[in-house]
Amino acid sequence: MKLIITGGGTGGHLYPALSIAHGVMERIPRARVLYVGSERGLESCVLPTTTIPFEALRVEGLVGRRPLRLLRSMGLLARSMMRARRLLREFGPDLVVGTGGYVSVPVVLTAQLMRIPTIIQEQNIYPGVANRWLSRLAESILLPSQEASRGFPRNTRHKQLVTGNPVRSDIGSISPEQARQALGVASSEHLALIVGGSGGAARINQGALAFINEYLEDWPGLRVILITGPRYYQDVIARIGTVSNRASILPYAKNMPELLAASDLLVSRAGAMMIAEATAVGLPLILVPSPNVTHDHQRQNACALALAEAAEWVEDGEFSGHWLACKLSSLLGEPGKLQQMAKASRRWGSSDALATILCHLVSKWKARGGSIHGACPL
Repeated sequence: MKLIITGGGTGGHLYPALSIAHGVMERIPRARVLYVGSERGLESCVLPTTTIPFEALRVEGLVGRRPLRLLRSMGLLARSMMRARRLLREFGPDLVVGTGGYVSVPVVLTAQLMRIPTIIQEQNIYPGVANRWLSRLAESILLPSQEASRGFPRNTRHKQLVTGNPVRSDIGSISPEQARQALGVASSEHLALIVGGSGGAARINQGALAFINEYLEDWPGLRVILITGPRYYQDVIARIGTVSNRASILPYAKNMPELLAASDLLVSRAGAMMIAEATAVGLPLILVPSPNVTHDHQRQNACALALAEAAEWVEDGEFSGHWLACKLSSLLGEPGKLQQMAKASRRWGSSDALATILCHLVSKWKARGGSIHGACPL
């Protein structure tokens, strides 16, 4: 099996692509994978640290460009399609999987013009421009939930499949008891994990900082872990003064599976992959959608989770230390509320999304003459 995976620019497109790539290489015998991404996206930093072969294209987005910049971007798109055509001919993939972002357009579109089967994997409730545009000629569209179907053209409904978002294999690999013991969190304590996404979020850091400074001492049974993001860390440390022994401030975390398993509650942006990882372990959420994303898709993610009773959410401009204190008082002071949200979160989440996606890829590969023992080796 030979597979090209493309997508990136941000972690929301990159990390599901990496999960699929690692899953294929680990679980499908003799599979070959090539990742095609952008020269400037997050993938250009992350892929060289992995064992996945990587090729970079020079490409820019087209949406919202001024006329002269749009002409430049269209020229880069044309050249990147020529480069993509050479890569597709040389590698000879059986399938091409696109996870979104502008870099996926030249690769997936060129594959479609060459009649190579393409599969779209969407992470958000409202799909991005690239995936919506490429969906018409795709062979399959993999959705995070049924709600996402409404964002795609109606004539693509017959090829949509709800799989959930694929998360890293180590998510859910540790029990809450083991995680709490490793972190030194007592079973009688509540642990709130606060994170602004892979790069951090100034608004969330500001509100969390105010909560720690002004309200945490009133909560003797509560511990807080704040992950600021590397670019905000020094500023937060400079402003926090004396740190409570029940608050931990980190620039980033390499042990996110452990932190998610140990926590009672996650406060975060409403990015699709953060939600996927949290709901895969049944973690209740307080979501603060970013107002700076295309088509406001984080708000739609948050609304869907709130409707499912797995999350509470608040507008970015309304999030503050006082608001967080009031919300925590409501959630922690009402017996059974967090347990109800945890059950709803687990119902929403999909811990087997990766296996479902890999089985779908195998079925498409076998339809093209691929041979593998059994229905699915997963």
